[in-house]
Amino acid sequence: MQGLDRLGRADRAELLVDYLGVSERQLVKAVERLAADGKYELAATLLESSGSRFEHSSSVASAKRLVYLKLMEKNQNTDPFKFIIYSGKIGEQTPQMPAGKR
Repeated sequence: MQGLDRLGRADRAELLVDYLGVSERQLVKAVERLAADGKYELAATLLESSGSRFEHSSSVASAKRLVYLKLMEKNQNTDPFKFIIYSGKIGEQTPQMPAGKR
């Protein structure tokens, strides 16, 4: 069914919350378990797909911050583009390179 219909974040959030009955606490627990197993990308995907339903939750925000900090750490030396994108997801400032002397 992939590619036939376009499902957005709201659709995924509706599936998780309204049809599967995932609570805020269950979501945070799943994200923490994924992070503990080093599955940061999967945890981020879960957060992004359910974020609209729990956007005002402090526990979800804390879990999101943890996951994106781990993703930043993982990519800081290998993929600067991902590092910048992940830092933007949680509003972190990226360090600036000092201007070279001429």
